[in-house]
Amino acid sequence: MGTMGTYPADTEIVIVNSDGRPWVMRMNVPFAPKTFVAVHQDRLYIGNSEAYEIAVVSLTGELSEIIRARYVPRQLSADDVKQYKEYELAKPASDLLRQMKSVALSKMPFPDVIPAYDGLLVDLEGNLWVKESRRPGEMQPRWTVFDPRGRMLGTVATPLDFDIYEVGGDWLLGVWTDEVGVEHVRVYGIEKSAQG
Repeated sequence: MGTMGTYPADTEIVIVNSDGRPWVMRMNVPFAPKTFVAVHQDRLYIGNSEAYEIAVVSLTGELSEIIRARYVPRQLSADDVKQYKEYELAKPASDLLRQMKSVALSKMPFPDVIPAYDGLLVDLEGNLWVKESRRPGEMQPRWTVFDPRGRMLGTVATPLDFDIYEVGGDWLLGVWTDEVGVEHVRVYGIEKSAQG
């Protein structure tokens, strides 16, 4: 047991409402940078999505390399924010919860840019998968894949509404959620280009 380092936590906001029936709501700030961690054998991948940079650290805490990719920050527009709010408020909820979310979202300090990425995982072959951030309305999940030496292998588009649990050499294992919220365990094959 030991400390590997100190990294930023998620950005949260606490909304206190005293009009009418008082309530308090705590929420993560949408599109704010987050710290992601993935582990494979004796390697720890740690990155904060404020920049496209992922540190590769040994289990003794020594930095062995940094994986970087070209990244041009994408502005979060007023239309993006509006679309995000509409999507969140359209989710099934009680009248009280919908009212609370509406007030919280009206006071939410949205960031100016979309994060560099939105998740990390490592497949069974030791390749690092970096999930690309999406704007509101961008449905297709995409991952950029790096080999254990930090070289980019390419990008992979994955199914909608599919949470990946494990990745093999040519397959994805995870849970797909249908339109009524029922979860199904699924395995998908990975189609690779002629270059590999």
